[in-house]
Amino acid sequence: MSTIYDIESVVISVLETLPDLAEGTNLFEGPVRPISEQGVVPATAVFVIASGGPDPIHYQDGSDATASYREARVQVFVRSKPKAYGTGKSLSRRAYKQLEKAQPTGVIGIRAAQAAPIYVGQEEDGSDIWSLNFVVHQRS
Repeated sequence: MSTIYDIESVVISVLETLPDLAEGTNLFEGPVRPISEQGVVPATAVFVIASGGPDPIHYQDGSDATASYREARVQVFVRSKPKAYGTGKSLSRRAYKQLEKAQPTGVIGIRAAQAAPIYVGQEEDGSDIWSLNFVVHQRS
């Protein structure tokens, strides 16, 4: 039986191996969320969202009629505290390196879709944001 993996969960599991990231604390699935005054979403946070990919390639070898090869695109956003550009830049680079070297169970591999984290810009409150783009290769 073929499996389609929850790509965001795969990427989050890799990022959670960094000592300062924890899902639900400062690592979230979905789009960038505003900073929460109640501390639910802190200023320094990482967000992971699937962003599509090409159609699956279905195998023609007869080994499994439902099997296919997929390339899922994933975007990771890193946000720093206001006026903490260096800290955010460092976190975005560590996240990039962690994903680039990852060999998670259940997928063929993760490949960077850019040479380094992309600086997106600064929000009104002074928080800086970086974007990391990856392709997750999987057989389903």
